[in-house]
Amino acid sequence: MRGVFVDTLGQCPGLVGYRASVRIVGKELDPSIYREQSYEQTTRQTYNQQAIESLNQELTTARGHGDRQSEANILRALGLVHYNCGDIRRAVGYHEQALAISREQGERHMECLSLDDLGDVYALLGEVRRAISFYEQTLALAHDIGDRHCESSALNGLGYAYSRWGELPEAIEYHKQALAIAREQRDQIGENNALYGLGYCYADLANTHAAIDCLRQALDLARELDNRYAESNARYGLGRVCYLQGEFSQAMTYLERARKIDKELGRRHHEGVVLNELGLVEQDLGDVHTALSNFKEALTIAREVGDRYGEGTILGNMGTAYVALNNARMAMYYHKQALTIAREIGDRHGEATSSWFLGMLAERYNGDLVKAVQFYEVSVTWKRHVGHPEAEKEARQLARLKQRLQKKR
Repeated sequence: MRGVFVDTLGQCPGLVGYRASVRIVGKELDPSIYREQSYEQTTRQTYNQQAIESLNQELTTARGHGDRQSEANILRALGLVHYNCGDIRRAVGYHEQALAISREQGERHMECLSLDDLGDVYALLGEVRRAISFYEQTLALAHDIGDRHCESSALNGLGYAYSRWGELPEAIEYHKQALAIAREQRDQIGENNALYGLGYCYADLANTHAAIDCLRQALDLARELDNRYAESNARYGLGRVCYLQGEFSQAMTYLERARKIDKELGRRHHEGVVLNELGLVEQDLGDVHTALSNFKEALTIAREVGDRYGEGTILGNMGTAYVALNNARMAMYYHKQALTIAREIGDRHGEATSSWFLGMLAERYNGDLVKAVQFYEVSVTWKRHVGHPEAEKEARQLARLKQRLQKKR
């Protein structure tokens, strides 16, 4: 399914990171969608060009025989392969074709799967409202046909989408519902996705103990399933939490292992996600120039994929790196870009994070207390909304700044 981010705000330039990037979890191809075992074996082994070429050959054959059901199955498989390889726009086209055929043929289970797939791709592209529409359609159809697996997947998707909007309590509730259904159905892949989503959200709320508990369970399940996509996700998630706890050596170990797996799988988008997190660790270890190099590579990948959420996150991280270098001009340049993207895609978490840093820059480098107050208020409002443990600390800092401003008047 899907996959994760983080928030580490603070007051001291150079001592804090911004956020880890996006979430993406390799969605497993259901063996039942294949007419022959060769499909499953090819895609699971490589998810590369060889798999795509093989599936395209099978697609030509299915179309030649007028076999619409197999055509839909193969189109969906191609969409999943391209999604996991980071070719998201092409994945959209395949999933849309699969959806059209499934509706034409009255194949409601395949329709449910295709709707869920489209939710995934649009969430990754930052079109969250559209993604939610697809997930809600999936959920309604899953209820109608009694498909508990699709229901769990749709709930996980809604959790993923709401976390992208920074609506973390709602996201957690969806993931909890998905986890309960997955365990009831003995659906270990669905259980893994829900645990990963919960770990991601708990990390964003600075509840690192709960995050570690969920992510360790996810890692154990991934190993049990021999699912390397899920293993990479869980290792990445654990690396993020270790970073938050200041355990930088352990964070590097988890993240480097995740990146190695991604390289072996040809999973370029998630490799960019991991690079972004490695940049945060390098920055806190004092190697800001290496951090910037990682951020720039991650940014290139995010833009190639069309991941606006990830692009905004990485731009914010670059801004924070320039804060560490005491380069206020460049820090503002990148944080302003990050803020623009966050507002465009409705990412309240990203908006709050960039607003905090822009407030800090306005206060400390420009002496503009009015702008600083405006920016800080955005962050405090969001943190109070989600129940973040740093909310009241920031609110007190904001109150002190307002008092200073009153005295100046």
